[in-house]
Amino acid sequence: MVAVTEFIGLVTEDDVDNAFVRANAALTRALQVLGEFDAQGGWEIAGAGSAQSWLAGRGHCTRQEAAVHVRNARLMRRHDAVGDAASEGAITPSHVSQLSRIAKHRSQRFDDDVEMLVGLAKDR
Repeated sequence: MVAVTEFIGLVTEDDVDNAFVRANAALTRALQVLGEFDAQGGWEIAGAGSAQSWLAGRGHCTRQEAAVHVRNARLMRRHDAVGDAASEGAITPSHVSQLSRIAKHRSQRFDDDVEMLVGLAKDR
């Protein structure tokens, strides 16, 4: 049997893996930049009512997606364990999103357990 990778022009597993690694890295970087922009009040300087409305108004995503991006960016800024793990590629933007949902509903508990939660995310 001939291996799939021997055919010229076929997409390989590595191609797919690399595409997702690059996409996750790009989204992580976008969240880092958004977090800085938000912390500096860039959206307010630009005349928007919130970071979410600024991001959605720029046409980058829906208002609902913008709210998630801003929440994720703020979590990465607020908790070094989350931001560092995302920057290193140890957790994905999807992990950050899951962590931000936990933090949204259980903020004190999240603050106490952030290291453990990030460790669990790394294991997934």
